[in-house]
Amino acid sequence: MQISRHILRESLLWSAVAFGLSLVMAPVIADQAAHPGWLVVLALAARYGTPGLCAATVFAAAATALAALCTGPGLAALAEPAGSDLGAAIAGVIVAWIADSQLWRTGVMASQVAALAERARDAEESVARLTEAALVLRAQVDRTEHSLAFLHDIAVRMESTPRDSAEAALDLALARTGARAGVVQIASDDRCRTLASRGAWNLDELMPPPGQRDRTAWAALKRRRAVHAGEVAGVRASDSDMAAPILSRDGHALGIIALRGVPLSTLCAASLSDLNIVVSWLAHALSTRTTEAIDAAAGDPVDRLADAG
Repeated sequence: MQISRHILRESLLWSAVAFGLSLVMAPVIADQAAHPGWLVVLALAARYGTPGLCAATVFAAAATALAALCTGPGLAALAEPAGSDLGAAIAGVIVAWIADSQLWRTGVMASQVAALAERARDAEESVARLTEAALVLRAQVDRTEHSLAFLHDIAVRMESTPRDSAEAALDLALARTGARAGVVQIASDDRCRTLASRGAWNLDELMPPPGQRDRTAWAALKRRRAVHAGEVAGVRASDSDMAAPILSRDGHALGIIALRGVPLSTLCAASLSDLNIVVSWLAHALSTRTTEAIDAAAGDPVDRLADAG
């Protein structure tokens, strides 16, 4: 049992009130059934249980004794307690016991409420997490639907004119790698001709350089596979970040796809593999077109392939 400072202060306050009443009612206290100090004991016992009973009894007894000294009867008048005082003491114990049981039940209920509140907070957090997960899944579904529509558009354009096929392949390559700009150039009569382009190459040049002047693109042509700038020695600021050759079924170079502004995080083998798949798709689409159709779709020729290196 612990008696808090709050109980002690309240017991002292009400005992002071009982002391004042004892002084005022001294002439008639002897005729009362019980001393007024028992009111303090019963009140604090009902409010705080056993701690209140104990504290109030001590302070009320001290206040009663001091009042007896001040009013004349002295402590001898308190030596023989009346039966009413004994009954009041028993009533105080009973009241304190009832208050203890109520306080215990209140404590149990408070702990249950706290546990339920904790479970409610956990449930709210779970709902928030589930809501966030649902939003993420919904976003993924939206992206999937968008991706399906995007791929459908790419597939349709791949079966169209050579320029549409090149633009579709370039759009797919940019989407897969996150590049800022790109170009599709074809080889015709030992010259590079631009078939499609997207974005600004850099701040100094809006249009990409010819493939044979791009060391990354030239390395891709020589190695017959997709490469990134980190694999090529001596790359310049104007060179592409990633490039892949467009090869026919017999290994002949039909042209090249070069990408610029590729994020560093995507300059990896996975992106090179995706780019190889894109150029394979484009090579298949271009192989079904006549040379005259491709030449008609391409731009003016720029520098001979023989000048590469």
